[in-house]
Amino acid sequence: MTIELFNEITDSRSSWALWPLDFDVNYKKYFEDNFSKLKPSVIFLGLNLSGEVEVGENFHKPENRGVKLLKAQISVLKNLSGGFMTDLYSNISKSSKIKINHIDIDCFIAKLEQLGEDKILIICFGDKVYNDFKAKLSKDYNSCTVEKNSPEIKLLEFSTTLKNIELYVYRVWHYSNYGKFQTKIQELKEQLRYINDQKEPEFLNDYSRQRSKDALKAVEEMSRHRLSLEQVKEQANTVMSWKGEQKRSKG
Repeated sequence: MTIELFNEITDSRSSWALWPLDFDVNYKKYFEDNFSKLKPSVIFLGLNLSGEVEVGENFHKPENRGVKLLKAQISVLKNLSGGFMTDLYSNISKSSKIKINHIDIDCFIAKLEQLGEDKILIICFGDKVYNDFKAKLSKDYNSCTVEKNSPEIKLLEFSTTLKNIELYVYRVWHYSNYGKFQTKIQELKEQLRYINDQKEPEFLNDYSRQRSKDALKAVEEMSRHRLSLEQVKEQANTVMSWKGEQKRSKG
């Protein structure tokens, strides 16, 4: 991700899963200062804004009781911390009874392409976000989804390929549950920990292993054949590019 793309996608509906010790900061600048920690391959997807916020403040307003939960839980999850946070719909409402808005979902899908990632993990807060997004992919994009459920932690998930992007989509409980739904908060913590632990072997390591195979194959070809100077340079650049990506993934 470039700084230009960061500036373009970080708007009043979007932020990143990093929180400072003090909530009273300029979040756009805070995210810029921590640019190296941002992970555009991980997305936290909410339903809609409940009120007006400044750029970068969505999911970061301390008066929302669920925000402090997100900060405490996600900050310690190394594979999820730094993920992109946004809403599926542009409506500003405190009601969850929002009709499906196909234009907004199309805009979100366009943003997935804009991120330029080969694989993206999407964590949907609540059933409506998850179901609306899945229904849109099936109806308008002819995207075949493969569902897998984990009943022991009440987690829903599906995977699909959309416009050459591999998507891994999860439904977790919303972070603002309270009252008779308070038990879902503990379940949410378990769901996020489960996704964090699954992400490394299934999402990062598979990709790293394939890149490793490609790089080693290039080295073997150089040892078996006499290559032109231009070919040697091309193969060397492939290996160096892979090493840089591997370091960034481990970081």
